[in-house]
Amino acid sequence: MKIVIKNSLLDLLAFGKHLKIREKLFTAASSEQRSEGSVNLLSGLIHPDSQDLVIDEVIDESSDMRSFILRPVSSTQKIAAFRAGQYLVLSSREEGLVLKRPYSISSSPSESMERNFYKITIKRKKLDMDGYFSDHVFRQWEKGSRLNASGPQGNFYYDPLRDADRLICIAGGSGITPFRSMIPELLSQDLEIFLFYGFNKDGDDVFSADFKALADMYPDSFFYFPQAMNTQGVLSSAIIRDSLDKVSPQKVESSFFICGPPEMHSYMDGELAAFSLRPKFIRRESYGCGTDQRDQTFKEYSLTLKGGAEDIELTARSNETLLTALERGGVDAPSSCRAGECGWCRSLLLSGEISADQGLTGIRQADKKFGWIHPCVSYPKGNIILRVPENPEKVVT
Repeated sequence: MKIVIKNSLLDLLAFGKHLKIREKLFTAASSEQRSEGSVNLLSGLIHPDSQDLVIDEVIDESSDMRSFILRPVSSTQKIAAFRAGQYLVLSSREEGLVLKRPYSISSSPSESMERNFYKITIKRKKLDMDGYFSDHVFRQWEKGSRLNASGPQGNFYYDPLRDADRLICIAGGSGITPFRSMIPELLSQDLEIFLFYGFNKDGDDVFSADFKALADMYPDSFFYFPQAMNTQGVLSSAIIRDSLDKVSPQKVESSFFICGPPEMHSYMDGELAAFSLRPKFIRRESYGCGTDQRDQTFKEYSLTLKGGAEDIELTARSNETLLTALERGGVDAPSSCRAGECGWCRSLLLSGEISADQGLTGIRQADKKFGWIHPCVSYPKGNIILRVPENPEKVVT
């Protein structure tokens, strides 16, 4: 074998020849743009960055819950496929501010794909509970209103490789919406499903007629347990276990799917301990961030944003998350789940102190060590300096 070793000068001269060859290839190349390719085109259809939708129908489900039938319009011809239990991030504008919130899809994949629509169900919250988006929805959205939506997102869905064949679904309030999508879809897969639904008072049990009809259609595999909180207290492990024993007394491995406000999740943590579940059998979807981290003295702090050509000076209130403060200040910050899990709003805390419910935030340990936070579940405890990444999906509506 013959080995030739060149000195560094000859290597540099050889490299110069390659640059000339490269320029000749560029000059000779066609100016016609290459196709995106079938794989990228298919990926764009299945996982679009955004979708243009129009409200086709408005349905009052209860005194404070309303459903919207959304159909594709403009550049969007077909809705993106989704898994039962996922959500869309909906965007709208109010007085020049971009408002965004995630809402679970309440229609099943089968009915949505067949009729080319999404059904989204929204509960009107009090304005002092970060409810300005839902208030805007109830005041402004009507048939014909145009919206921008993300592609389907979220991990709150049944996976046969991970989950058991018996599902215990626990919903609180508007947390019933993903189950309206999941249960009709899953009953065709030979699963045993129990749904425990806690709501505030009689008349607030949205979709109850749908679930009762499913229970009649699948008497051996679907069992529905609605419970008004004002008369029967709260859902507990004792109530769940007693109901399971009456219907299916044999000990069967189960997956628990829990969806509702953070306060319900905190309570259910203690109740689920009685079942000695492996972590993979507990699936959660939290609607919003907990209120126990808020400073109820309603102080106001400075919020300085770094990263752009110039610093941005805003104010942050002790009773609102940093993400809400950014949006109130006109910053189109990246966000998705608004529950601390997805990491889309991940930002660097350069200075200041925050409080966050560590049971909700899905931030990595390494991120905590180096000062990264999730603004969607972080409340200021003093003046804050923050570096927020640019939103790759800025909304234009």
